[in-house]
Amino acid sequence: MAMTQTRLNAEFTALKRGDAMDLTDVALRIGIAFVCSLALWFATFLIITLVWGISYSVLTLAHVIFLRSRTGDVQKWELLAAIASSVVPTFYFSAMIIFVAMIADGELVLLASSGCIGVALHCLARNTEFSISAYIDALCVVVAGVGLTLAEVHNVSDTSKSVAVAVGALCALIYFWFSFRQIIQMRIVLEEKTLKEIQSQKMRALGQLTSGVAHDFNNLLTVIRGNVELASIDPNDKQNKEYLQAAEIASDRGAELVRQLLAYGRQSELRTTQLDLSRMLERLCVVLPRILPATIELEYQEAEFDLVFETDETLLESALLNLVINARNAIGSAKGRIRIGAEKNPNGNCLDITVEDSGPGMSEEVLARASDPFFTTRGVGEGSGLGLSMVAGFAKQSGGDLLFENLAPRGFRATLRLPL
Repeated sequence: MAMTQTRLNAEFTALKRGDAMDLTDVALRIGIAFVCSLALWFATFLIITLVWGISYSVLTLAHVIFLRSRTGDVQKWELLAAIASSVVPTFYFSAMIIFVAMIADGELVLLASSGCIGVALHCLARNTEFSISAYIDALCVVVAGVGLTLAEVHNVSDTSKSVAVAVGALCALIYFWFSFRQIIQMRIVLEEKTLKEIQSQKMRALGQLTSGVAHDFNNLLTVIRGNVELASIDPNDKQNKEYLQAAEIASDRGAELVRQLLAYGRQSELRTTQLDLSRMLERLCVVLPRILPATIELEYQEAEFDLVFETDETLLESALLNLVINARNAIGSAKGRIRIGAEKNPNGNCLDITVEDSGPGMSEEVLARASDPFFTTRGVGEGSGLGLSMVAGFAKQSGGDLLFENLAPRGFRATLRLPL
C-alpha cells in the first residue's frame, strides 16, 4: 500500500527528531565512538579500528546533515535515503561490536557489551512510535546481540559456559524487546491521555461560553420582551416610541454580541477596504472623548508616516474602542491619561497600534486570562468579558496578534499588531 504524504512526513520527522535535532547528542555519539576507536587502536594496534572511528563519524555526520537540510513535504525516495543513511552507521557500529568480541579472546568483551547496550539505549531514546526506523533499530540490536553472543560462544571452550552465555544473551534480547514495546506503548497512552484532557478542556470552555451567552441574551431578551409588552398594552400611549426604541437598542446589542463572538471565534467575514490609518485614528479620537470622563485625558500621537492598508474598518474601530474602554475602566474615577499611537514594527512587515493608560496595570493572573471569553474583573452585570477576546479574535483572523504589557513604574499597554 502506498504511503500517504502525512505518513511519509511523520516517518521522516521521527528520524529527524531522534537523530538530528539535538546537536549535543550528535557530538556526544560521534565523540564517544571516536574515543573508543582510539582506545581500540592503542590496545590492538589494528589500524582498522582507527579507520572505523573516522568513517563512522563521517557516515553519522552525512546522515545528520541530510536530515537537517530537508524541510517541507518529503518524497518517498528521500525517506528511503534517510532510513538507509540511518541503518548503515548503526549496522556499521554493530559490526565493530562483533569484531571487537572476536579479536581479543574475551579480553575486550566488556567494551563490546557496552557498545551493544549503547546501541540499544540509542534506539530506545530516538523512537516514540512503531515507525519503520523502530523496527530497523530493533533488528540492529538483535544482530549486534546475536553476533556478540556467537563470538563469545566460539571463544568459550567449556560447553556449559557456552550454553550459559547463549541463554543469557537471549534473555537480554527478549528483555530489550519487551522494554522497547513498553516504552512506546506508555508514550502512546500518554498521548491519548493528553488528547482526552484537551477535549475535556474544550468542553469546559464550551460550557463557560454557553452559560455566558445564555446569561447575556436572557438579559437582552428580557429588555426586548418587557418593552414590547408595555408598548402593546395601550397602542395609543405616547411612551410607546420610547419602549420600542429601548427594544431596538437591546436587539442591536444582541447583534453586536453575536458579532463579537464570531470575531473571537474568527468566523466573522472580514470586509476589507483601503483604509488611511492617520485619518481613521484622527476621526476616532474626535469620538472617543464622549465615552471618557473629564478626569481622563486622551492623547493621540500622530503617525510619522502615511499609510494606506487593507483591513476591516468597522472591526478595527470596534477593537480600538474596546481597548480604550478597557483602559478607561482600569483608570476608574482617578485622574489619568490614555494615549493612542501607531508605528511600523521594526522587526517585521507589521503595524503596531498601541493604547496606553496610566492605570495600575494587570496582575500576572489577570494578564494570563485577559483575552479569555467572558472573563472580567468587573462586577456582575457591568461587563460581558468579550471586549478583549473580540480584539484578540480580530487580530488573529487578520493574521496579527494582541499583546499586553505592564509599564514601569505604573501603567499598561495593549498593542494591536496587524500585518501590512
